[in-house]
Amino acid sequence: MKEGPRIERIDVARAQMNQAQAELAKAEWRLDNCIIRAPISGTILKKNAEEGSLVNPIAMQGFYSLCEMAEFVRLGSGFDDPGRDIARSSRTRNAKCGPRPFPDRVYEGTVSRLMPTADRAKGRSPSA
Repeated sequence: MKEGPRIERIDVARAQMNQAQAELAKAEWRLDNCIIRAPISGTILKKNAEEGSLVNPIAMQGFYSLCEMAEFVRLGSGFDDPGRDIARSSRTRNAKCGPRPFPDRVYEGTVSRLMPTADRAKGRSPSA
């Protein structure tokens, strides 16, 4: 019996199987790179590409974003303190705030920092 040609065919079949497995792994890697994941949990404000669009980073020549998004959970707010209440303000203190156009909307948060600034439009510092 001729064992040589049979062993060669088995070796060739194993090599072909290994090559097919490597090609499958490469195809799965490429497919995984087609999924776009956001670095934060937020809301999309502006989309620069639609689902299914072909996006080529080489053709973009520089900075280009697929979308603009905001993390509203960490949204900041500022307020004017005329100075009489500054002694009661402190970091990590609970606070309530809301937008002036919508006085019925009140949001809870904490004071993260105190920043003394001058209000040039009023010609005075906020603590004056």
